[in-house]
This record gives sequence, structure tokens and C-alpha cells, in this order.
Amino acid sequence: MELQGSPSYYIEPVEFESQNIVDNVSFLNDETVLELNQVIVEMGHGVFKKRGGALLLKTDSFVVESNVHFPTDYNLLWDSGRKGIFVIEKYVNKNIDITGWRKLACWHRGLKNVMRALGHVGKTGGKDKEVRLLKAANDYLDKAHLFLAKLEILKSKITHHTYITFISRSRIIL
Repeated sequence: MELQGSPSYYIEPVEFESQNIVDNVSFLNDETVLELNQVIVEMGHGVFKKRGGALLLKTDSFVVESNVHFPTDYNLLWDSGRKGIFVIEKYVNKNIDITGWRKLACWHRGLKNVMRALGHVGKTGGKDKEVRLLKAANDYLDKAHLFLAKLEILKSKITHHTYITFISRSRIIL
């Protein structure tokens, strides 16, 4: 595959496992990122810039309505719990031997309910608001701590499962 009128930059595609990428991202430093950026820009100029002319760019922008909320502590806790449940569901569906997570919808609903209760108490006024706010925050944190404890158990199972899977798939070559 070669773009017309450009030097040949085609390199045979290489597939990487996502874990390889996660493991190696920590090795990137600022100098390497700047060097990669420079190589990409030079490659782009070689492909798109006309010889002797300026690089002309066309841009377009538009406004999109989105649901972006102010990142309060309790919203961030909800976002992390929600995403945690999503990831657990994907993992459990792929690994039949991981047990104890059949009530994921219940965890989702429970975390969401205590988060909404806290938000409701925070928005409304009334008698003993601070006491009710403190109770709602403690209920939310208690539910989050229970979820975290369950995640820690899953983490130990996953680590053990991954280790056993690695051992069973590897061979010792003498």
C-alpha cells in the first residue's frame, strides 16, 4: 500500500496484545514522545505537503450537546464503580470459573441508589440537613467499601487464575 506521489512509508502491520501495550507505556519518557511526534509530523509532511508550497489545512468545528457533569467526589466514585461493574461483567462472561458475581445488576442499582440519595439530600434543604447529608454520605461510602472488598477478592482470584493459566500454557524447554 503506497500513497500516490509519496515516498514509500508502508510497514507491515504488527499485532500486539493489549497487555503488552499497558506494560510498555511506562517506559515512554518525554524525549521519546517528542521524537515520535517529530517522526509522525515529518511523515505527514512527506505525504500531504506539496513540494515547495506551504501546508494548507482545512478545519471544521461544530458544537455537540453532551452530558458533562461537574466532577464532584460522589460523581467520580459513581463513575468508577459503574465502570468497574462494566469491566467485571466482561471478565466474568469470558471466564466461567470466576464465581460470586451473578448479582452485578444489584450492585449497579445499589451504588446508583445511594449516590442519588446523597445528591438529593445535597440539593434539598430542610430540617437537620447536615445530619441527613452525613448519613447519606456514610451510606454511600459503606456501599463503596463493600464493593471494594468484593473487588479485592476478585483481584486475588484473577491474579491466581492468570498465573495458573500462564503456567499451564507454558512449556519448559531444556
